[in-house]
Amino acid sequence: MKNNYKCCNIAVLIPLLYIILQLETGKVYSQNIQNQQTVSGIISNQNELPVPGVNVLIKGTATGTITNLDGYYSIRAS
Repeated sequence: MKNNYKCCNIAVLIPLLYIILQLETGKVYSQNIQNQQTVSGIISNQNELPVPGVNVLIKGTATGTITNLDGYYSIRAS
């Protein structure tokens, strides 16, 4: 008789590894959210008029947002 245990072990091992990785990723993500604050404001020009469509970026990251029609922006940063 042929032994089929290797096939069954791999079929069980892959989902278990996936679950463990998901749990660990969730812990790191939740810690980052707890350390974040919301930064918001209004971008205006020299005449105190709001400027829509301005890119607002967190320095040193690729995280950003764009001001709305009233020049308002809101972004979460640590």
